Amino acid sequence: MKIAKVFRIRSLQGRKSSFLTGYAKLDDSQSVSADLSLLARDPLELMKHLESMAGMEDGLGAQWSVMLAQFALSIKPGTINQRNCANNRACASRARKLLIAMGESITAQADSRDVVRAIEAQVEALGIRYGFSLLPDDLLQDILLLATEKGDYGEGFQPGRDFALEKPAMYRALTLAHACSRFRSIVLTTPRIWSAISDQIKDTEMLKFWLTHSGDIPLDVGLNTYGFPHFGKSFEDGFKICLTSSLRWRSFTLGVIPRSTQALIDRISTATRWDVVRNNILAIDSMTSQLHLPLLRHLDIGLPFASLQDRSDPRSHSYIHWSMPSLTSVHFHNCTPMIFPNTITHFSLLYRHPGLGLRVDKPCLDLRELANFLLSCAHLESVDIQLTTSTISTESFLLPAVIPLVRRAHLTVCACSPDDMLDFSHAFQFCDATHLQLGIECPKYDLEDISKPDYEPFVSAVLKLHSQLKSLELSLGYIRIGTPFIIPPIAYLRNLEELTLECTHWDVWERSKFPYGSYIPALVSLEVKLSHIGQWNVATKWVERLMIRLKKQGDLGRFALLTVSTTTGKPEPEGLLGKGIYKHLDAERIRFVRRSEESKYPHTF
Repeated sequence: MKIAKVFRIRSLQGRKSSFLTGYAKLDDSQSVSADLSLLARDPLELMKHLESMAGMEDGLGAQWSVMLAQFALSIKPGTINQRNCANNRACASRARKLLIAMGESITAQADSRDVVRAIEAQVEALGIRYGFSLLPDDLLQDILLLATEKGDYGEGFQPGRDFALEKPAMYRALTLAHACSRFRSIVLTTPRIWSAISDQIKDTEMLKFWLTHSGDIPLDVGLNTYGFPHFGKSFEDGFKICLTSSLRWRSFTLGVIPRSTQALIDRISTATRWDVVRNNILAIDSMTSQLHLPLLRHLDIGLPFASLQDRSDPRSHSYIHWSMPSLTSVHFHNCTPMIFPNTITHFSLLYRHPGLGLRVDKPCLDLRELANFLLSCAHLESVDIQLTTSTISTESFLLPAVIPLVRRAHLTVCACSPDDMLDFSHAFQFCDATHLQLGIECPKYDLEDISKPDYEPFVSAVLKLHSQLKSLELSLGYIRIGTPFIIPPIAYLRNLEELTLECTHWDVWERSKFPYGSYIPALVSLEVKLSHIGQWNVATKWVERLMIRLKKQGDLGRFALLTVSTTTGKPEPEGLLGKGIYKHLDAERIRFVRRSEESKYPHTF
């Protein structure tokens, strides 16, 4: 009788041994009896299969190793006498016993590993709990605050803040509060976790819970969607609860819907149901007459889907009736602010079409109304005006409006008609400004039609009104490929010390001219912003010509630093800098840096 038959017929198929149980545990997806039947035809292959199923990582490995060696010895052909059936049966019996014992060993080994893993998990949990128990409350409080991943804006403010991002932090805080009694005590007594309330909190009881645990600290309040989807009495009940904390409001955001993927549904829903949403705006106006907000520092207001009539309706500007003695900054989106008593130092305005294929009136910026508001602000220090895919009204407006006191100005116009861009360029003169950030992009005409004016008339119009500048950041996008561009027209800026340049097509700058006899200000620093480091091969030629001109004027000795910044690509100064640059500047005055991606426009309407 052959040993293969003994294994196949009697020992493996006939026994429901613990080995089969252990084998099934190791691989439930396969048929145990079928696999063993096939492997039993070759005992050596069976031995290799068993060896592959069991590891040698723990104490049972030694037992397994000895048993495997004995099993291998028992099935060697040399130990089997084909003429002696009794010896063959004894040999097969020993092999079967060893096989069963090895199966039991595998099962015990797997079970012991499961037990060890369970014990390790319990010990680790106990160790963590023991470790947390040793921490003082103030340190554990900071750890739990970080665990919620709640954004901490401190005294700063982010226009267009997306309060939907507070929802995950809310869920994490509630989860931590259920971990253990100490976690719950600390989470519920840490006001910073509960310092933001918004229309993302749909339940009025949860809103009350939020305010209770926020303690006495200042609050950030946001109605990104004007309370949507709550309307009528449902909205009024929730807003009344918010108003009970008005003495603690630090910032208030109304109608500024983030331009994020998550907020896409909110934007569409708010736009398509504007007639209903408008009732919430009117409710806010009626409920906040003579509202006193002693701690409010930042106000963020947006009317992205309102009609021109709604934008000029005083009821859409309820803030004009509020008392805000601490207000320092205001931000408006698609609406020109109405005059109200204020002590603000920063003002920003963003006009842009909401897109989404919606039939919404194109935003129209009334320059006269904007100029009147700016002139009413007696403490204004910085201004940020960005106009995108919008129109301009200059009715009854005498260009330019001279705005005093402002030290820093940021002006951007994008995707507007040439006439609107030119009106915008002549609109404001910040006579005391020393820093200007100017961005002009995508005029709405054929970029290949060289009969149309390029960017230079717009840039020149702005710079002529600001000859006192010491710092200029100039950003130009999608310059027409055609006649070389005489850029930048900085001859008007006699006091200019710091110049930053950014352009999407540096090949145009490569052909740009420095007109004979034109004056180049005695620059102290120059920063060249590139989207990728490969653009430097082109930009370097323009920079070399600039250095040559400064040297001829005798001003190169004053130049201190050339910065080449890029968002992609690894700078390799020795390989990228031409000999011409090193001829005029030593290595200590040149640096390459990586900068993070910058958004030119806030992600809001």
